[in-house]
Amino acid sequence: MEPYQRAVEIVVPNTYGGENAFISVPNDRRLVIEHISGEGFCPFGQKLLFGIKCTANGNEVRHYLGSHTIGNFGAVDYYWFTGLVKFYADPGSSVMLRVDRDIAKDEAKARMTLSGYLEWP
Repeated sequence: MEPYQRAVEIVVPNTYGGENAFISVPNDRRLVIEHISGEGFCPFGQKLLFGIKCTANGNEVRHYLGSHTIGNFGAVDYYWFTGLVKFYADPGSSVMLRVDRDIAKDEAKARMTLSGYLEWP
């Protein structure tokens, strides 16, 4: 068992409703994700949703992550989430981290982090 953590930043450009970031799982290990968190900044009045897609035993599944809003945070709206989870990702697969928004105008940004461990399958 080897400790594992990664952070990504996702930029959702003007006219895009969502965007992804990918994390590659080593070919010889399974990734076990035990904690995931994130934050997002979007233009005032927009809403953000967060998700993660993993493949376990060849079955790809998207998990939806509940988010909270602080609302107006300076010139943008601020969303965040955090939680203990138990997600698995097969050796050689990619984990997709996703942020979506309801209005595809101007730029939005999100940061997402995950931690857990790599294990021999």
